[in-house]
Amino acid sequence: MLKALSLKKIFSPPNPRHEDFFTRLVYDYQNNTFFQDIKANRVLEEYLVGGVVKVRIVEGEDGLYYVIEEPGLASGEAEFLGRILGMGVECESLECLSSMLNGDGGSNGLAGKIYYHYMKITTGYGPLYPILLDPLVEEISLNSSDKRVWIIHRAFNQLGWMKTNMMVGENLVDRLVLSFSRKIRKHVSIASPIAEGLTREGYRVSLVFGSDVSRKGSSIVVRKKPEKPWTITQLINSGVLNSVITAYLWLILDLKGWIIIAGGVGAGKTTLLQGLLNLVPFNKRVVTIEDTPELYLPSEQWDPLVEHLLPIDSGQSIDMYHLLRVSLRRRPDYIVVGEVRGVEARLLVQASRLGHGVLNTIHGDSPDSVLKRLTAYPISIPRNLLGNIWSIIVVEQTSYGRKVIRVSEVTEEVDLVDVALFENGIFKPVEMGELASRSARLTSKLGVRTVERELAERSIFLERLVARGVFDEKDLMREINGFYRARVLPAGS
Repeated sequence: MLKALSLKKIFSPPNPRHEDFFTRLVYDYQNNTFFQDIKANRVLEEYLVGGVVKVRIVEGEDGLYYVIEEPGLASGEAEFLGRILGMGVECESLECLSSMLNGDGGSNGLAGKIYYHYMKITTGYGPLYPILLDPLVEEISLNSSDKRVWIIHRAFNQLGWMKTNMMVGENLVDRLVLSFSRKIRKHVSIASPIAEGLTREGYRVSLVFGSDVSRKGSSIVVRKKPEKPWTITQLINSGVLNSVITAYLWLILDLKGWIIIAGGVGAGKTTLLQGLLNLVPFNKRVVTIEDTPELYLPSEQWDPLVEHLLPIDSGQSIDMYHLLRVSLRRRPDYIVVGEVRGVEARLLVQASRLGHGVLNTIHGDSPDSVLKRLTAYPISIPRNLLGNIWSIIVVEQTSYGRKVIRVSEVTEEVDLVDVALFENGIFKPVEMGELASRSARLTSKLGVRTVERELAERSIFLERLVARGVFDEKDLMREINGFYRARVLPAGS
């Protein structure tokens, strides 16, 4: 049981000559974080983060701002926090600090404020802590030259990067880079100024230290994944794609075709890939291969493999090419690669020819650019082998939000045929028969009537799930498994 400390002693004015290291640390964090006063013409959104931080999305004179209002610490409160840190007290919950304060009449509101600042320091995230707490923030960017923190907000992601009112001093940015490097278990220094990795919370971090490789000095970019992965029914409900396109892709999955998802940075490629994996039956073995773990499957047959790269002379690195070779010997039904960049793509051709279902993402803005990239150095796949690809999906951030803007089929002669498009706010085609007639891949395997029937059944099934609000991943898995139990699978599945 933690002993309550005397508030009369703790909240007496601090003597600057006798401040201990931790109290100076608290003041240092406060004095190197600045909040710009933004004149708001209009408030678009307002909500609380972490119970004590007010966030407002406002329309300023030069665009939208993400405005943070956090509770400050009085001098006595800062000293109290410094003493807690100096004592080595580990408080993993608000109740811990409340028990220390309430013994001497401290309020829960005071405990909440001090606990918030305690977590800012002990997590190592410093001034970025409240932004990381916000589930609506997708990405965070900060460099020591500009000092301003920028974010991408899920509700306004079609507008790109948004300014915050938070400014961080240059020295604190350097310290934050070092702190983040420890969180991702990587070393950064002047000699080795770049590091990338994943924190235990799942934040994807890219760091630059110093000014040797960046004229703007130290910088941090953090990508946050959603607290819960988006399911395919959520993607349909939000309009990323419709039930007809989903049914088409689902049928390709059943037939173990090769699907490539293309798009730019932040377009939603991994999100769509995660959603499509919801449609794989629970009794199918899925091997996922990633450089940074982002995908998640609730199935017991999920076999996740992660790239493990080491500095030269530090041991054997295990890259994606190595993992793909290993995966082929693990009897997978499906091989999923988070992002294809190099020669590992050649093994995907082999996997597809051996009868494995294949899914991967790649950077590209059109089906044609994807094929050109796959044939160009360093991937260098012979063009005649690209006929193993069944479908290329392009996802893009549009004025309507994130959308699947094109689904193209790759013929065996390596020609491209548009199966579905998003134009003028509408997914086309609307009719099952028209989509079926465009898909030579499916009709050659099953026949036009069977394809039409399958697309209709699956599309109606998905629409009913959306109407019932089946958005939870485990609930959706039960429904998909029930779908397979209740019917005969099409030939080739």
